[in-house]
Amino acid sequence: MGTYSHLLFADPTFMSGAASLLDFGGFLFEFNRSNNATQADLQAIRRDWMQIYEDFSNAHQAFLKGHPECQNARGENRVEANRP
Repeated sequence: MGTYSHLLFADPTFMSGAASLLDFGGFLFEFNRSNNATQADLQAIRRDWMQIYEDFSNAHQAFLKGHPECQNARGENRVEANRP
């Protein structure tokens, strides 16, 4: 999962998973709560776009590492450095 995905799910250990068998009241795990559905949707969409940005940024950095000819002497992306 990505950096922002873990905010939506519980991440149980083996012992907490076993203990959840007896947790009939649902007290072991607390999930994110929102005041209303619209707020929950906006938070989820914001996290999705933040994760997409991070994924693209990581892919861009990996590409530049493999293609040093795409960087100028200061290590900047040539395309971005030449924009007006």
